[in-house]
Amino acid sequence: DLIEEWGEIANSAEDTVIASLDFDVSTVELVLTEDGVRFPGEDPTTPPLVTWPDIVTIAQDEKGAYVLRPGERAERFQVFSEDTSRAVSLMPSSPGYAPTALIAGFSMHRFGVGVDPMEDTARKIA
Repeated sequence: DLIEEWGEIANSAEDTVIASLDFDVSTVELVLTEDGVRFPGEDPTTPPLVTWPDIVTIAQDEKGAYVLRPGERAERFQVFSEDTSRAVSLMPSSPGYAPTALIAGFSMHRFGVGVDPMEDTARKIA
């Protein structure tokens, strides 16, 4: 379980972790601190990229994608259109693949059935 994994990381003797911040397209080294996670070389007196309570929130939300800004709460990537009265958000599909767009709760891409959102989009516009 991801929450237990992050808890183990937070309480481990390790002071760095390799993680992906972009749907497993790439990985970066992150420094684990008492107040959260930050990039290497950052001033330890500045706010972390993400706090431990926000990491727990993110780990519990399998359908959300989050925007991380140092010193701010992690923000779920979603907007609401007053014109259409619909919510739009991103949802992770599979590790290493692009997220799918959700409009009013409906996925705009096929995924998990042998096709990922990028391939589905390419097929639709071909």
